[in-house]
Amino acid sequence: MSFIVVRSEDEPIQVFPSLINDNTISIGARFLLIVICSLRSDKFDVNEVSKIIKRNPSTTYKYLNELINSGYVTRSKDGYQIRFEK
Repeated sequence: MSFIVVRSEDEPIQVFPSLINDNTISIGARFLLIVICSLRSDKFDVNEVSKIIKRNPSTTYKYLNELINSGYVTRSKDGYQIRFEK
């Protein structure tokens, strides 16, 4: 079973319980991943995402590094690639 995040103007996205229940990363990192996925864009700006989650950019980068270290996000030459599950 997965959780569904619905935005009024977009189709819903699925959030897998493995992400919600992953205690190896902070709740902030988990929330950041859900927000980034809800943007429905191949690219995102850390400053804009920071405004959405109401954190400063350095905190957003901290969460992003958690996601990279845990395997949810990987760096590529064009930016980052996101995975819903590890």
